[in-house]
Amino acid sequence: DDASLAILFSNEGAVSAAKVVRDKLTKKSLGYGFVKFVKEEDANKAIAAKNGFTLGHKKLKVAYARPSCEEIKNCKIYVTNLPKGTQEIHTF
Repeated sequence: DDASLAILFSNEGAVSAAKVVRDKLTKKSLGYGFVKFVKEEDANKAIAAKNGFTLGHKKLKVAYARPSCEEIKNCKIYVTNLPKGTQEIHTF
């Protein structure tokens, strides 16, 4: 949840906001979130300390959020639970 995410990153500095992104219908986590630090240097410390950190059975990828723009807005496609060997890549 949001509070646990904030606590996880609070060792690196003051966290002003933390948000786990969830499916709008099921409310299940989509497996990513956002943490906002009060100071930029604390964000850098968090990237250094937590990128590659193992949490449960998952390895975290921690990086600066990419800015959104009209070109990429509403262009996210997430596909999960595909049987191995059946994945295809399509370009739109």
